[in-house]
Amino acid sequence: MESVDLVIVGAGWHGLAALKTYRQVHPTATIVLLDSASSVGGVWATQRLYPGLKSNNMLGTYEYSDFPMDASFGVQPGDHIPGEVVHSYLQRYVDHFGLMPCIRLDTAVTVIERVDGDGDGDGDGDGGWETIQTQPQPQPQPQPPKSTPPNSSSPRV
Repeated sequence: MESVDLVIVGAGWHGLAALKTYRQVHPTATIVLLDSASSVGGVWATQRLYPGLKSNNMLGTYEYSDFPMDASFGVQPGDHIPGEVVHSYLQRYVDHFGLMPCIRLDTAVTVIERVDGDGDGDGDGDGGWETIQTQPQPQPQPQPPKSTPPNSSSPRV
């Protein structure tokens, strides 16, 4: 079983900020951030984006204080930030601060339990937490329902 100092669940805005800040304060700590998505971003992960999606935030109001959203992101003052730009910004934040080695994507946390002692069953130690993670298997994409022809005898709901 792997032992770490800190587990963070979720690679959205707050999870990434927690990871970066904890690494600054405790540079020798072993930290792992787990997320079930295949990319960072939380609600802004690539699989959750769709054409035309924009945040309800404007340039300058949705960024980390230590990593400004500069002109390279292509958002003009007064414009709402497009979803793909928010995702790109969060990915660049991860890259800029070298956070990716601590991040495990496609990993769902299914259980978090308190364990007595140090987890080895002998009762000595300060206790801790145990997480159980799973690597999700590819799921078939849902298909739209088949429509019933207009003059069909099938019941309608």
